[in-house]
Amino acid sequence: MTPTSSDPGSTKPISASSMSARRRHIYIGIAAGILLAFILTFGLGLTRFGRSESDVQPTIVMIYPDFVETSSPDEYEAETAGQREPTVDADAEGGQRQFSTGDWVQVAGTGGDGLNLRNEAGIESAVVLVALENEIFEVRGGPVNLGDVRWWFLVNPYDEAQAGWADDRFLLLADS
Repeated sequence: MTPTSSDPGSTKPISASSMSARRRHIYIGIAAGILLAFILTFGLGLTRFGRSESDVQPTIVMIYPDFVETSSPDEYEAETAGQREPTVDADAEGGQRQFSTGDWVQVAGTGGDGLNLRNEAGIESAVVLVALENEIFEVRGGPVNLGDVRWWFLVNPYDEAQAGWADDRFLLLADS
């Protein structure tokens, strides 16, 4: 069978030179495609060929929670002057604990739920952090007695931004 021209209505055979030109165009197209793939792969460095391991840097993504302003113990004392109840000793009512500024305390007795640290002393204040069971904090302020709850201002020793007021019923003096 003899190949016909590209015109569908024509029955004229295609010349050998025309067939050769078509093949040449196909080969040039294939060669151009291979050259382009080579340039993109090696020339632009889109692969790891030729790179040393020290050139590869991992991407570290850190997610931080929204910052909620907490009142410091001094600010809170100024705001609530005259509203606080007298300090209760450790052996007195409710078994409340007595800590001092600078003491290390441990979260305990939450049953694994954690302890809410709040932006101000009081159960109605916003929770800024949930401290995990057995987590250690430094006492930086307090106590503030509101109703039957005694509040202490705690700060995470590894991250000063993690701070808040905590109910002392879930705190124990940490072993030194």
